[in-house]
Amino acid sequence: MTSATPAWINLLAPDHRPPPAGYWPLAAGWWFLGLLIMALVAWLIYRGRQPYRRLSVTVRRELERLDLATRDDPTALAAGLENLLRRFAIQRYGHDRVAALTGTAWVDFVIQQGGQDWSGEAGTQLLKAAFGGATPQFREAWLAGAYAFLKRSA
Repeated sequence: MTSATPAWINLLAPDHRPPPAGYWPLAAGWWFLGLLIMALVAWLIYRGRQPYRRLSVTVRRELERLDLATRDDPTALAAGLENLLRRFAIQRYGHDRVAALTGTAWVDFVIQQGGQDWSGEAGTQLLKAAFGGATPQFREAWLAGAYAFLKRSA
């Protein structure tokens, strides 16, 4: 009796354990959590860009007011555009990057950021007009460049 394996062990049924649970497909709770995280990331990206959009809308309104107020004075328009866009650019791109830009470096910066209408003679005349040399024939190019700069920078 002690020397042989009992016969009843061989009569037992094989192990009926289910296989271990896999990681896929995910349970509904994990799908919900994934969607929630994706929605949170999208919302954070959206909210992160909002301050620049609101600032851009405010600057566009100010640009419209400037356009109406300086219909007959290209010197005032050029100086106002220079001031308004510089304030916006400092807020958007940072003081260190924008504040030191003057003259053609400033115009080149605006062109690189979307204000292509300021390239060539229009940008040169804007600089001259901002300091007293009025040239009204570039008025529309100045405004178009300013709007394009704001649109791309927002």
